[in-house]
Amino acid sequence: MRISVKSFTLAVVGVLIALLVAQASIAVYRMQSLHHVITQIATDRLPDIQLLGEIDAQTTRYRLRASRYILAPSPDRKAEIAVQLRLSESELQRDFGAYENRIGSDAERSLWADFLSDWSGYCSNQAEAIAASTAGNTQLARSILENSRSLFLEATRTLHATINHSNALTSAQLDSADTSYGDGIVAIVAFGCIAVVLGVSLAAFSVMKVSDPLVALTHAMRRIAEGDLAHDVPAQASRNEIGDMATALVVLRDGLAEAERLRQEQRGMDMANLRLMHEAQVALDAYANQLDELVIEKTQHLAEREREIVWRLSRATERRDTETGNHIARMSRISGMIAEALGLPKHQCSAIEIGAQMHDIGKVGIPDDILFKNGTFTPKERQVMETHAQLGWEILQGSESELIQAAAEIALAHHERWDGNGYPHGLAGETIPLSARIAAIADVFDALTSERPYKKAWPVADALGYIDANSGTHFDPACVAAFRQRLDHIVAIAGTTACDVASSVQAA
Repeated sequence: MRISVKSFTLAVVGVLIALLVAQASIAVYRMQSLHHVITQIATDRLPDIQLLGEIDAQTTRYRLRASRYILAPSPDRKAEIAVQLRLSESELQRDFGAYENRIGSDAERSLWADFLSDWSGYCSNQAEAIAASTAGNTQLARSILENSRSLFLEATRTLHATINHSNALTSAQLDSADTSYGDGIVAIVAFGCIAVVLGVSLAAFSVMKVSDPLVALTHAMRRIAEGDLAHDVPAQASRNEIGDMATALVVLRDGLAEAERLRQEQRGMDMANLRLMHEAQVALDAYANQLDELVIEKTQHLAEREREIVWRLSRATERRDTETGNHIARMSRISGMIAEALGLPKHQCSAIEIGAQMHDIGKVGIPDDILFKNGTFTPKERQVMETHAQLGWEILQGSESELIQAAAEIALAHHERWDGNGYPHGLAGETIPLSARIAAIADVFDALTSERPYKKAWPVADALGYIDANSGTHFDPACVAAFRQRLDHIVAIAGTTACDVASSVQAA
């Protein structure tokens, strides 16, 4: 009779799988039971016990406060304790309602009703004692208080019976969980033992019917693999899969020569493909490098165009102020120096320096009769003049460019003050954008040290004194400190032209 290794193995494996599935199913079922019990305890029993414990503590607290009220020596003390009594009554009513909503069985409902009845009797008696004490009849109040002790103890005993009942239910559920766990362990061990026995049987069959023939067949395969194509292949007469393997080995032995020839041809084709792939990779790398260089070139070109656009926009204000071109170049460079001294990233320093060039771009919207007025502004004219900050923001805001974003911040907030007395929004401290705090110092310093139609240039020492004097009021102290760090370079460009500033930047 032909005994198929495959059939026998599949049958045993099928039984093993069935046992493992049964074992897993039992484990899952028992775990679900345990989960259900634990969930019940966690969501029902433990909160009930905790709530009953709180009620027990509250009832004791209520009795103590009532006793203190009756024994209180003065009306003021009684009034103080009366507030505490009302608080206890409110907390008890809240806890009573919470527990009543959680009652889930007739036994618990009956015990709770008994407690409420006893508690009601105690409260009535206690109310009489409180009323007597309030009326000044201390002796009667104390007598009633003593009589109420037995009523309180009876109510407490009923409450403890309710707590004990809830504890007993919890213990029963825990015992049920232990039993379920023990039964599950027994079933799992039993199925595991059966699985081990079947596994051992399968191993014995494999040794007798599979392993020994396979050893002989393996030896023959090794000899054939070493090149002995005349070696005899055993077990060809076996009426199972081993015999089929022996027959297949004979076919394999006869086809090895052809296979070797094909492998040699394939190896040659693989080498040719590898060479082609290498050449293609080299070409791709070269193309990728060209693309990277092109991207860098285009990025630099775009950055240069962006800077040019900013400069040309800033030059638009020259028509409004004969000094603007030189002032823009100097104050923007000073802004960059302060940003560098603060340790800001290089790209941010560049954005602040270039964006500062457009700090007064909003002046293009200021009427000539106000912008070019030689005298002092009227309050109304000053109000119009101050709108240039908001106008600059409206011109620049909404861009995705980091540079234009910095320019918009500076245009809007470079007249804000550290102490909050600036314009247009009265921002204070670090709510003012850092770029605007930097530009504010650069703008004021260059304006002080520059000659204008309406004023002479201040000496550098006086301008520095003004900056120091306004640190912490007009200016950010940290920015003033950074300004001081680069003072030699800043003083060197004071009063110079835009061309001089450009030359100094190129030299640096």
